[in-house]
Amino acid sequence: MEHILTKTSSPLIVELDGGVVASSLDWESALRFVAEQPSAALKLPFWALRGRSFVRRRLAGRVTLDPSALPYREDVVGALREQRRRGRRIVLRADDEAFAELVAGHLGLNGEAEEETAGGEGLGRGPLSDGRRYRIDPPETPWAKPRARMSARDLVRALRPHQWVKNLLLIVPLILSQRPAGAADFARVAAAFLAFSLAASFVYVTNDLLDLPSDRKHPTKRHRPFASGRAPIVHGLVLALGLIVPAVLLAAILSPLFLGLLLLYTATCLVYSLHIKKLEILDVLCLSGLYTLRLFAGGVVTGVALSAWLLAFSMFLFLSLAFAKRYVELDGASHGGTLLGRGYGASDLHMVRILGPLSGYLSVLVICLYVQDHAATTLYRHPGLLWCLCPILLYWVTRLWFFAQRGELDSDPVLFALRDRTSLVCGLGSLVLFLAARL
Repeated sequence: MEHILTKTSSPLIVELDGGVVASSLDWESALRFVAEQPSAALKLPFWALRGRSFVRRRLAGRVTLDPSALPYREDVVGALREQRRRGRRIVLRADDEAFAELVAGHLGLNGEAEEETAGGEGLGRGPLSDGRRYRIDPPETPWAKPRARMSARDLVRALRPHQWVKNLLLIVPLILSQRPAGAADFARVAAAFLAFSLAASFVYVTNDLLDLPSDRKHPTKRHRPFASGRAPIVHGLVLALGLIVPAVLLAAILSPLFLGLLLLYTATCLVYSLHIKKLEILDVLCLSGLYTLRLFAGGVVTGVALSAWLLAFSMFLFLSLAFAKRYVELDGASHGGTLLGRGYGASDLHMVRILGPLSGYLSVLVICLYVQDHAATTLYRHPGLLWCLCPILLYWVTRLWFFAQRGELDSDPVLFALRDRTSLVCGLGSLVLFLAARL
């Protein structure tokens, strides 16, 4: 049964959780607890066995949510402000009365707070204590809509399938090897690609859930499915579990060592999200290491040993890309000169601008030294053609950093390269040169 509120003299009792806030405060608190105290997160399942109320009491003294970092239903807030302007008394109904008062103050409602056990007239996401549901005319007002569900579009945005292209690094060892590749080799690489892609999406979903407060203060990340409140947090948790389980099973089928590398990749990404990304220098080293780890995994799954030359080249090139990513973020930061959730400040911009191109040029130097090495003259029929790779890479790295300096570079340099026609031409030209030198 729905009750239409028409008396402006009666107080309006509004559900905070799911009514004013487009999210679950219980899940928000749990995620904050995991993000702030990862070592204590294992306590949560045992607390959950004792009921929801027990979990709430345990989290109450350990986690404090920031009212400015919550996804509010702006249409509902606007309607409440209008009701308040007309002189109606607003009462926010929540488990934590003190927090409800903080939210009321933050939203400028100057309202009151009421514990969850209260009854009376109200509107919100579900039944009140007397079993009724309430709304205000007209019936199509936003709070009369059903609870949010993750849409197909939000699912794709959460999975970030465009990021899977980075896992094509798994096939590089097979391409660079001098032995002929069969269908079985490519099948194993395809399975490894799928396992790493599922694990990568798991990391992205988990990272989005752990980064909710900082994402909501970011000009673009605040529109992500979980940060905006369009997708329920619990859906994200189920999705993450549905991604990592098949990834682990598939990796175990391929080989125990490959499984170990996949788990190392996943664990490193999670530690990066929780801690390392806040540490300057170590964060970019970690990012470049994750790229190189994909090369190791590709070598393991195909039985190809990686050369020291390839590892040195990839380390410097990926370090340059990692610095470019940080440079774009730092250059666009507008929060007191500090990059939110990172360890950099505005004064670090010049140093990042120096180290980034330098790292890229060192990768070109590695190619120069390799061409002169006995290994190149042994493995390639026309090793002199490899010299042509140097000006191509010099041009691409320099152009990348020119774009970064101008503010025209995507926040992810890899995605920029995939969308940039010049970068694709450089990549195709490098592949043709490599094949010509080999054949």
